[in-house]
This record gives sequence, structure tokens and C-alpha cells, in this order.
Amino acid sequence: MPYESTRNRKNNNMQENASTAPSNEEEQKARQDSSKKVAKTAAKGAANYFAGPIGGKAVDALSKTKVGDALLNKGGKLLNSVPGVGKAAKKLDDRGAIDKADQAMDIAGGSAGENRLKTTIPNQTTTSSGVSSGENNKKDSSFGGSSLSPTDSKPNNDNNAQEEDQEKSNKSSFSATGFAKFSLAQKVMFLGPLIILLVSILSVTAAVAGEAGGYEDGFGANDAADGVTDGTEFTASSREQNDFYTRINDVKSQMLAEGKSIDVTYIIAMYQILVRHNAHLNYDDMTTGKIEEFANSMLLDNRYNEETFKNNVINQIIPQYLPNSKDSDRERMVEEMLEYVENYYDLVGADNGLVCASLGSCIYTIHGFYIPRLGNVTNQMNISDLKVRLMQTGFASGHNYGGTFGLPLEGEELVPFEKYILGVAYQEIGPNAPEEALKAQMVAARSYALARAQDVGGWNTLQEENGQWILQIANSTNDQVYCDPDQGCSSNDGQWGQIHSGLSYDRGFRREPMPADSRLRTIAAETMGEVLVNDQGNVIYAGYKQEEQDLYTSLARQGLNYKQILLEVYNNHFSYGASNVQSMNCNKNGSSTCSSAGTTSTGDFANWKQYEGPWTDVLVGTSGKTIRGIGCLATSVAMLIAKSKVPTVVADFNPGTFVEFMNTHGGFSGGSFTWTQTNQIAPGFVYQGDINISGYTKQQKLDQIKALLNEGAYVVAEVKGGIGQHWVAIDSVVGDNVIMMDPGSSGTILWQEYDWNRTSRLGYYKVQ
Repeated sequence: MPYESTRNRKNNNMQENASTAPSNEEEQKARQDSSKKVAKTAAKGAANYFAGPIGGKAVDALSKTKVGDALLNKGGKLLNSVPGVGKAAKKLDDRGAIDKADQAMDIAGGSAGENRLKTTIPNQTTTSSGVSSGENNKKDSSFGGSSLSPTDSKPNNDNNAQEEDQEKSNKSSFSATGFAKFSLAQKVMFLGPLIILLVSILSVTAAVAGEAGGYEDGFGANDAADGVTDGTEFTASSREQNDFYTRINDVKSQMLAEGKSIDVTYIIAMYQILVRHNAHLNYDDMTTGKIEEFANSMLLDNRYNEETFKNNVINQIIPQYLPNSKDSDRERMVEEMLEYVENYYDLVGADNGLVCASLGSCIYTIHGFYIPRLGNVTNQMNISDLKVRLMQTGFASGHNYGGTFGLPLEGEELVPFEKYILGVAYQEIGPNAPEEALKAQMVAARSYALARAQDVGGWNTLQEENGQWILQIANSTNDQVYCDPDQGCSSNDGQWGQIHSGLSYDRGFRREPMPADSRLRTIAAETMGEVLVNDQGNVIYAGYKQEEQDLYTSLARQGLNYKQILLEVYNNHFSYGASNVQSMNCNKNGSSTCSSAGTTSTGDFANWKQYEGPWTDVLVGTSGKTIRGIGCLATSVAMLIAKSKVPTVVADFNPGTFVEFMNTHGGFSGGSFTWTQTNQIAPGFVYQGDINISGYTKQQKLDQIKALLNEGAYVVAEVKGGIGQHWVAIDSVVGDNVIMMDPGSSGTILWQEYDWNRTSRLGYYKVQ
């Protein structure tokens, strides 16, 4: 977010009171901040010019990092040191001109051309600021077309102020003819500050744009390997670069077939930071073997683990390529790699594992449908808790999709309808489509699915079965293709026919599970329950093929929102009489902390930590130690009590009040927790026992945790058996992942954060 400068709002008829006038120090800071904004805007312009749409976005992302902020501070100081420049920048900032110029850079980088990344100079006329020459003629939105002066800009709707500025400009400016009459000394004296200004801006621009350039590889690799991008297509600038990305995709595909899930952004981060620190590496050096080495360095039990990543990079990867580096240098480099990944996800608008959206359920009140070959079909329906039964296809349209026509797809569970729509968008249009195109796809897929049975009939039904609403629809390209967002999907048909949840098949198509922080989940939560209707309120049978999906994307890139896209496609492309996007009555669960496996509990208690909060220094029993030091078990139990919603005898329940109460009610022996005393503070929250699972296999441990949760138990787990002791609260199990609430870290997936072999003991409670 650009800095908002403090503005002195003066009454035109009165002098500002001296007591409220800014001090010289405050004024200098304001000028420095404004000059810093000028430096950033100039850097964005140049980055847009040389790197295409990625350039300006990268500068925005970098400005939020320590490296980028330091560079821009340096540029701001250089600019502010030139006589008159800081004052001029401040005045422009007060008028909003710098922000307008910044927005112009976004426009120039985002819409000039075909929105493709390029590393060569764009084949179009631009100024040094990156704004098109036509845009540069607007004084209130550019710096490239004229020198920086206090009279450069004024909002266009302020006519009186414009005239006043023009009068001042006429008095203070000079023509090119008049300038020619000046002596050489006079010319040098006048141009000196402008030359310094230009050099300063170029130095900052070069530094920031250089930093930004590294993110091109992030885009290229993710684009090639079906990773997370912002919908921007990528064009490699060389054969070597393109081959590098292809090898990354090959490695990812092979590892996926082996059950290993990698994020290619980490591979690029390692490559970029090593090169930045003068490792002798180029694209051709990054062979398949080296890429595999980089990829495996991040994995524990076939999934990313940050602790594993740090250890392997510090102890193996960096020493191999920079053998003379110091330990402190290696630690700093691995942090730079993690910062690269974080910045990349900021750049593409994704939260790298922080917050994700949770889908709720809807009541679909339907008056009728519009079916193109039938017209309006009246059918009053009031559908709640709708589930989807995925069906086999058999032969259709001359192709054998596998299975038997009209029978349920074997091994599939009923899918909640809103999750089904998320999975359809994940597969049909793909995660890298522009956001508005994704929204259009979700509304179209929802409308299509609800209306499908009205057109086809037979086993394609939407009806109640023993009090449960069920929609039956084939999971193949003959209908809609659904890919389970949490398990991924695969096909045993080389033609991408029938699709199955999970990664069991490798003959045909495979797509890995959707990241829990994927923007698709947020978009699905934002658009859940929305359907396309005509002017009679009937749900439109919004069929689509590749042509329509391409149109969604094209219109989104032209700036249309998803509602405009749908009206355009289903009125002008199809004459279906679409008039509105209607929202059904939905219970939206909102957002929650998430992991790569799914969502966890919401509420303040889910984020309680033993090392932060007002309770960290509360003593535990008579041990003389604090919650910060030994309070992991007490904090974990407190989280589960809060989760259970059992009433407590203290009003403000948290780890601190819990331990203080237990200190005076037999809750500790020395510093050891007395499990059975919890019902003193939370009547009804009763200890049941503990289970030693240190000798179990990973699957046996998972099965035991599942069994306890299925019984309604509240479970804590000891996770460092043999090397210490640490307890976490078990929240849920999603697939093969145990989701935890950890008082000692921000991690949420138990066996990505801790070695499964070390999970040694389970204690559990029940509400009675």
C-alpha cells in the first residue's frame, strides 16, 4: 500500500495557527516520504517497460520487503537532497498526483498490450516512466513528460486551482527559446539538479527493477508446472529459460507420480538466491538431477516441511554451491529464500498458507429453469443440504469414457454441492484463470448443474432420496469434470474421460490437491449460492465449452467483472435472456486458519500460544517456571476446553486464567499437570485416559487419532518422544493429515511440523 502523506489542510481565508504548524523535522520527513514515493513510481515505470506486467507488480511487492524498502529509502533521500525536489514532491503528493502516476503505471503495466510477460523491450512507444506517450501528456499522472515542479499537476475537476497553477507556471517557467539564450554556466547551474534527479531515479530504478527481475522465473516455472500465477501468461525470453521451466515441470510430474507434492516456487527461490550470492549457476546448469535435489530438500514424508527445508538448504545445498560461505551467511540466505516465496505469493495475490475460506451450505429456492430447447420450465423447488453423486458415463459421443452408463462412480462419496462447484472450477477453467473468469465459471457451473436434470432426465436427476437432496451428474468431459480439491484427481483413461478422486491412476490425467490457501477457495466462498437467472427469475441452463471458457478469460482481461461477463456470454454469445446473478440463502462459514490439508478451528483459542500473550509469565504450579517455558500441555488443554464450549467457572477463560485456577485447585504436582482436575474449572470436561502409541506405525497412529475423534473425544498429543517433550491439541483429520493447534509454533499440520515417529502419547477428554 502506498504511503499516505500527512496533508496540511489550510483554510483559504485564514492563516494556519502557529501551534498546529508542522515542525521543520516533520516537514522534512513528509518531503522524504513523498520523494520515496516518486522513486517507487519511477521504478515501477521502468520495470513495466523492461519486464512487462510483472515488473510493476514486483516493485509493489518488493516495496514491502526490507530489501526493497531500503532501496526506496535510499532513492528518496537522494531525491530529497536535490534543492527544491523534496518540496516539489511533497506538493505533488498533497495533490494526489504521485498516487495517480502510480495508478497510471499499473494501467501501463497491466493493460498495454496482451498481458504477457516479456524480458525484451516492448514493441511500443513509451516514455522512460513506462507510461504510454499519450498518457504522459496528462500532467496529473506522469513524471516523464516534464520536469518535476510544484506546478506540475492539479486534479482536473478543480478549474479555479488549475487556472491559479497555470498563472504561477507562466511566471516561473521559460520557453526552450529563452533557455537557449542562457550562458553555459547558467545552463549547467539550472540543469545540475535535474541531472542529479535523473541519475538518482535511474539508480533506484535499476536496483529495484533488478530485484524485481528474479520474480520472472517464479512466474515462468509456475506457469509451466501448473502452479499459482495471477492469470498472466508467460513467454520465456530464451530457449535456455524455457527448457529450464520444462525440466522443472517434468520433475514435478515425476515426483507427483511417486506421491510427492512440491511447490516449484521454492526451487526458483533456491536458484535465485544462490545466483544472487554469486554461485556459478545458470539455466543450463540446472539439470533434472539438480532440480530433483532442490525439490527433495524441502520434503518430509513426501510433503513440504519448513524445518526440513531450512536444515537441508543450510547443511547441504548452500555448501555445495558456495563452499566458502559462513554459517551466519547460510542462515541469512535460507531466510531470503523463504522471503522470496512469501513475496511471490503476495505478488500473485495468494496467501501462502495463512488464511483460507471455508464453504458453508445453501438453501436453493428455485421457481423454474430456462432450458434453451424447452424455454421456461416451471418447477418449484426448495433444496437444502444438497449433495452430488458422481456418476459413470460409459459410451458417449462415440467415445468410451469407462465404466457403465448410469451407475454411480465406484469409490466416490457424496460431495457437498458447493465443494463440487469449487472442484469443477479447479478442473474446468483451472486455477490460473483471472479471478473474474473464475467467478463466472463457478456461477455458470452451478446454474448448469442445477438445470441439467431438467434437460436430460434419465439417471441425471435432482431429487430427494429418503429426505436427502441428491444431484446425479457424470464426472467426465461428457458433463462437467470435478476434481476433488482436497484429494486431487486422476484418470485411467488416456483421453481424460472418467475422472476419479485421488491420485490412484497414472495412465491419463493427474492433478494434485488444491493448496488450502488457494484463491479459488476464497472465490468459491465469495460466490457460493449464486446462479444466473433470466428476467422471470428462472435458473439458466448455462452450458459452456472451451470456446465460452476462453471468452470468460478474454472478457476478464478486458476489465469486465464476472456478472458483466455472464450477461455478455449468455445474451450476446448465447441468446438466453440472462438478466441477473441471483444469490441464494447461504450460511457462509467465513475464514479460518488453514493448512495444505484443509481448515481448522476458528476463534481466538485456535491461535493461543504459550510464548505470546498476557499469560506468558504466569508461574506453573510450584515449579518456578512459566507458561512460556513449560506451559505447552496446559495451553493445549485450554484450547480444547474453549473449543468444546463447555462453561467454565472463570469468566475470562484463557491459558493464563486456566493455569492460575489450576494452581490453587490441585492442577499441578510441582510443574506436572494433573489431568483429572480439569473438571474443577470446566465441569463436564472429563479426563478419559491416555494411550502410548510410540511403537505404532504412521497409519496406526492416524487410525487411533481418527477413532478417538470419531468417539467425540478431545485429544492432545505428545510429539517429541525420545528427544524432549511437547504437547499439541488435535483439531481434526483431513485425508491423511492430522490438523493441530500448536501452542509452540504457527504450524497446523502435525506431521509436516514434527516427525511422525516422535508422536508417542495421546491424552483425551470427553464432554459429559
